[in-house]
Amino acid sequence: MKKSILVVALVIAVMLQSYAQNRDVKLFELEVAFGVTTAGDGNSHWIYSKSDNRDGAFFLIEPRFNIPNSSFDVSAQLSTGFFEGIKGFREFETSNFTTIAAYSNYSFKEWKRATLFAGCGLGYGNYKMHKEFIPSSYKSSLFFAPRVGIEVLNHLRFTIDYKLMQHKYLSNLNITLGIAFGGGKK
Repeated sequence: MKKSILVVALVIAVMLQSYAQNRDVKLFELEVAFGVTTAGDGNSHWIYSKSDNRDGAFFLIEPRFNIPNSSFDVSAQLSTGFFEGIKGFREFETSNFTTIAAYSNYSFKEWKRATLFAGCGLGYGNYKMHKEFIPSSYKSSLFFAPRVGIEVLNHLRFTIDYKLMQHKYLSNLNITLGIAFGGGKK
């Protein structure tokens, strides 16, 4: 928890110290992205090493509203995917998930063909846990998700986020590559 508070404080400090122009961009855009996710918080129930931890994949769709004459945007994100891992003493577990979240981003540095942004989101996730030889169980969790990224050529977005879940062992790190339809400079 201390690490996540430090990350959020650092992101806010960078945003406050950075100079951002009033961006002249189109109001609406829709991002479609694919990514990889890795399960678990090192201090939680997940016990893994590099050989034990398995990444998963996910897909997201995120309609976004760019606030006029501002460096801020707001969006809603729907994602679905899976991740796998070893829990306890060599007990294999897979999790399918669906999340919905509200995000806000701040574009703090803009060049001719690229824009750096940082933001955070609040959301809710449903997880279906599959274990070998045991019936599936279901978990729901609220989450906080700080993120940073870069948008290149007004449409290609690379984002890293960490969903800090209410149930720590469901927390996950996500890396996405997406295409934003619409948006871009006017």
